[in-house]
Amino acid sequence: MVRASWWTAIALVVMLSLSVSNLDNEHEKISLETQYNHYSNELGSQIIFNSSSGQTFSEVLSLNGTITNKQGNYSWRIVDLFNLDSNGDPTEIMAGQYLDSITPVSEDTWEWSLFVNISQLNCTCSIELLSTSSDQTVTHSSDLLVYLGDDSHRPFIPYETLGSAKINEFNYTITFELIQSTNQQISV
Repeated sequence: MVRASWWTAIALVVMLSLSVSNLDNEHEKISLETQYNHYSNELGSQIIFNSSSGQTFSEVLSLNGTITNKQGNYSWRIVDLFNLDSNGDPTEIMAGQYLDSITPVSEDTWEWSLFVNISQLNCTCSIELLSTSSDQTVTHSSDLLVYLGDDSHRPFIPYETLGSAKINEFNYTITFELIQSTNQQISV
């Protein structure tokens, strides 16, 4: 619990520093680019998870969901959100070319499932499902934050949820969503 509180405190200090240095007027918001791009095409294709962010998996990553307006080939990858490469991007630790099943349930809806042995992994990760066209261009994608293994699960603040505002000359407000492992409790 102390370790989780320590990470939360560090995250708050970093966000406060960003907020104070980037505010020029009372209503300005921090605009941070998200690390993950979500692609979609004109037909509204979507990859939907039937799970919510923060779930913990120890031996097998077992996920399912739906796809609307299915187009292209579907693959997956797992990236470690706290292990960055030389470009500052999360490091890919596993990937696969296919989902385990894609089954039609109506004219424009398919159910999918994915099972991955993750018994050797231990990370705060993102699982990304990608649809690519015949020329390997990503046409749409979706991602879900998951905690794999039993240790080193750090709370995660999605960049797109960060917000700040200047209340008055000396006070600022910071808002964000904090995703934590379903097996952890954090006291703030």
